[in-house]
Amino acid sequence: MKRILATLALVVASGFIFAGGAKSTLVKSSSSDSDKTVIRFTTTDLDGNRVTEKIFADNKITMINIWGTFCGPCINEMPDLGKLSAKYKSKGLEIVGVVCDVYDASQSATAKSIVKKTGANYRHLVTSLDVENTLLKDVQAVPTTIFVDSNGRQIGKTYVGSKSLGQWQSIIDSLLK
Repeated sequence: MKRILATLALVVASGFIFAGGAKSTLVKSSSSDSDKTVIRFTTTDLDGNRVTEKIFADNKITMINIWGTFCGPCINEMPDLGKLSAKYKSKGLEIVGVVCDVYDASQSATAKSIVKKTGANYRHLVTSLDVENTLLKDVQAVPTTIFVDSNGRQIGKTYVGSKSLGQWQSIIDSLLK
């Protein structure tokens, strides 16, 4: 009987812990751009450099790709994201990776190795509490990708799952118009 009650308590507690992040959109928004939530955070990149939401200011749009070192589809699309970063940089697009399972630059060896092997030579951020409470709070699967304007407001929709080079090019081209 004690085992049954202990198991039931564990199941109920797990439900409370995991239910908090179950929402359908990454960034709260409404019909007008001025009402969209601005993403604010402080974190570091894989090299330990301090990064804030100000990284968005110099770009027309920023593609934020949330990935994990454990995620095959994430890693498989990274070479294409590296190509897109080089191709679209002069057109006002920056790609930023957010490594959802690295919480400190001192834990970044695996992520750095993946970045090097895949040629994903764009900035990658580690997960801080700020990043967890803004960018990751509604993420239920990786890869998840969003686009933000120069003010850090989401534009377009949230994309869950990996895409081909051609699919990302179409999405980016439509957002840059």
